[in-house]
Amino acid sequence: MIRARIGIRVLAEHHVAMHEDVEKGQRPNYFGIINHRLSPAAMIAHVQERAAMLSEANYGMPVDVTLRGQTDATFAYLPVHLDYMLFELFKNAHRATLEFARKSASGGAAAPRPPPAGGSRRDVG
Repeated sequence: MIRARIGIRVLAEHHVAMHEDVEKGQRPNYFGIINHRLSPAAMIAHVQERAAMLSEANYGMPVDVTLRGQTDATFAYLPVHLDYMLFELFKNAHRATLEFARKSASGGAAAPRPPPAGGSRRDVG
């Protein structure tokens, strides 16, 4: 049921956006609500900034994130959906990171060693 509602909403928003593009002029890189040159790196930077502000407000400190890999990649996607998914992911990751750090500092579990500077076992690109 929820997928049907999401699908209907996406179709309706896309239809309205396409008509607005015809009336007001097309937005660069967009076809309706689809951004066909969406930069995940730019989206991640924006979402990370919002999640860091939320972490600072709730926990008193932000979490630093370093983005590595193919940061100039683009693809076609719905920015509002990617923004929602990334924000939930970053919000949960910030909370878990800060709670683990707080627990480790108070004598709880030992902090794990960070991964090697060369990246993960499987780099994208």
